[in-house]
Order: sequence, then C-alpha cells, then structure tokens
Amino acid sequence: MEGDPTPPESSTKQNWMSGTSKMSCVPDPGAYLSDERSTTDDGSPMRGSRWMNQRQRRAAILATARQLFAQNGYDRFHVRELAGLCNLSAQTIYNLIGDRDRVLHEAMREHIRAMVTSATKQSDRYPNVALALGDMFCVTAERYPEYSRQMSISFSCSSRPLFEVISNCTFPTLFSALTRLQLRDRLRNHVDPRVLTERIAALGAVSMLHWADGRRNSSELRRDVGLGWGLVLLGAVEPREQPQIEDWLGSLESPRSEQALA
Repeated sequence: MEGDPTPPESSTKQNWMSGTSKMSCVPDPGAYLSDERSTTDDGSPMRGSRWMNQRQRRAAILATARQLFAQNGYDRFHVRELAGLCNLSAQTIYNLIGDRDRVLHEAMREHIRAMVTSATKQSDRYPNVALALGDMFCVTAERYPEYSRQMSISFSCSSRPLFEVISNCTFPTLFSALTRLQLRDRLRNHVDPRVLTERIAALGAVSMLHWADGRRNSSELRRDVGLGWGLVLLGAVEPREQPQIEDWLGSLESPRSEQALA
C-alpha cells in the first residue's frame, strides 16, 4: 500500500482550510492488500511458507484483478485474461478464489476495507469519521480515476453488477460511524442513524456518478460530497458539534480550498 504522509498542521482548522487534499496512505487499487488467512482443503489454517505463498498469490491475483477491472470494466473482465496476466491457469484462480464474480467481489472488498481503515486512522483531521470516509472515496477517485470510475459505473448502471458488494462494504461502515456519534450524544435525539446513512450514501452515489459521467471534475466531486454530507450532518448533530462542521463547509467553499484541490 502506497503512503503519502502529510506533515501535521498546527491546528485542525488549518488542516480543513488547506482542503486536506493529501490524505495519507490512500490505497493503490493495484497494491497487495490482502490480510486474509488462507486455509487448507480441510479448512485448517495454513502455516509456514506454504501459507505465505498462498496468501501472497491470492493478494497478487486480486491486485491484478483490480488493474484489469480499471482497464476493461465489468463486462469485459475475464478470468482467462486475468490468469494470463498472473502467469497462472484459470483453474488455479478458481481454486484459490472462485469464479469471475467472486474474484471481482473479493477484489472490491479488499480495496474498500483498506480505504475504510485509512480514513478511520485519519478521522481526527475531520469534524467526524463520516466526513473522513466520504473524503477518502473522493481522494481515491482523484488518484485512481479509471478504477474509481469503473466502480461507480458498475454500482449505478441499470444491471448494477457490483451494487450489492459495494453497498455491503460501505453502508455498514458508515452506519457504524453514525451510530457511534449517537452513542456519544453527538447526534440529535430524533435522528435515526440508519435513515441518515441512507441519505448520505445516496448523495455520495449521485455525486460519484456525475463525476464518472464527466459532468464533474475531481475537485468538484470532492466539494460536492463534502458540502452535501456536511450540510446533512449539520442538521443532524447537536448544536455544540455544528461549529466544527461549519468550519469544514467554509473551507470547502473558500478559494484556498479550491487551489489546494487543483
């Protein structure tokens, strides 16, 4: 996973006003991110060099799958082509991971988990972890546009082949973040975290689709998601939480923020 460490700012507000355009450790879709433990045929964990070889091979396959997906999209993604790029047989990929859809689903899950982990670790830069998660998706779109564009199209098109896997990875994470805010008395009493999650996720999906269609550039995408999520959260949080979100919204609308995002 590639890192892009950013020196700490002297204050949180300065961080927001700079546009937070260099969130560190944005995961490379082609990086070997797998941390899942492989098993033997009888289900017991592998140990020693055999386990490491299987683990590394699986990670390499998923990384190559993400690269191929970015290049070809969902409809033109084929296991035989993936196998050729990996110097493996198609049967080996079936044995290690599964069929075409399973490979794509595992590749998406692995990358989204890495994005969530990176955003959560850096959430102290933001008014709350929900805004950190939204920003991570936008920063990833800026750095890896073809991969992110194919993800968005496959999520939103009429057949929606990756809708379920992406939703199952992102919705629970966002819902959990908002539930934690509620448990800490940072959300208003009448706010339902599940309804709030649905509204925020819908805003993010529409913004990503507009970007994927070419109607918005990466700076506009980041501002759209930040402003959209921030305004919804502004009405959902307790009054004492509002100044931080207002500062965040002001930073996204400022000329300095636009310059930082460019």
